[in-house]
Amino acid sequence: MFGSHLVEKYIGTLWISSIVDSIVGFSKMSDSIDYFDWKDEAKERQRKREMSIAVNLRERVADYVSGEVSEQEFLSKCREEAEKIAETAFGARFLISIGSVIKLETDEYLGFYYVPFISWTGHRANFQRMRRGFRSFITLGRVGLKALIAGKDALITRDEDTEELKVREDLKVGLEESLTAILDLAWAFNVRDITRTVKGACERLFMDAGVTAQERVKRAWALRILAKEFLFVGKAECEGGDPNSNEDFIKNRAKMGAFKTMMKAQGQDLSDEEAEEMMENVDIWQ
Repeated sequence: MFGSHLVEKYIGTLWISSIVDSIVGFSKMSDSIDYFDWKDEAKERQRKREMSIAVNLRERVADYVSGEVSEQEFLSKCREEAEKIAETAFGARFLISIGSVIKLETDEYLGFYYVPFISWTGHRANFQRMRRGFRSFITLGRVGLKALIAGKDALITRDEDTEELKVREDLKVGLEESLTAILDLAWAFNVRDITRTVKGACERLFMDAGVTAQERVKRAWALRILAKEFLFVGKAECEGGDPNSNEDFIKNRAKMGAFKTMMKAQGQDLSDEEAEEMMENVDIWQ
């Protein structure tokens, strides 16, 4: 639904996608599911996800760390990559989310590395990270309440004559009207998920005992360059407003997500292009 194939190496499989996959998998099983077993599997899946992202980040900056490319060449490659991501669905949002987390993590690491304990840069980055986490929590609660109200309005309406509540006759219209609020809620979950996961991946990379401290610092500098380019392109893309916030776009992405989930339950894992082609003659709201 969020079209994250170009940023998958930076965020792995989103938590929402994992939950959908789990639900689809459970629907095919005849045996009951043990909650604690599922919880342990989810923790292990998250650990592997962070490890995989850490490896991808290490490989992404390897040519800069080794000196194979100059800082300017590396910066140009980062800008080019960011521009490609920005062209995809939700690309600007991904760039800002990923870039923000990586920049805070690198600022904190580099700040405390050069001036341990009393580093203003390190403490400021730590404070900004805490503030960002608090704001995302507040945002999640706000959009959650908004989605709840929108969902109620999608299913229930008030009779103009009797003032009594009743189930809407045209659920299709009600669902389409609530898509924006539901999508905002899903993205709020994504932001918290991306923040937690990328933070964990960066910490693993910066604690790598298999390399020297100087190499870890070089990795941090390279990732800071990458983060700044992601933020620059992402914010520039959103200057005239979020390109993914118009109603038609939201409806199309929601329909595609629902369609891909239905097809996956039937054993078909479709790409966005394949799903879009098959959806031309299908109305998933019927």
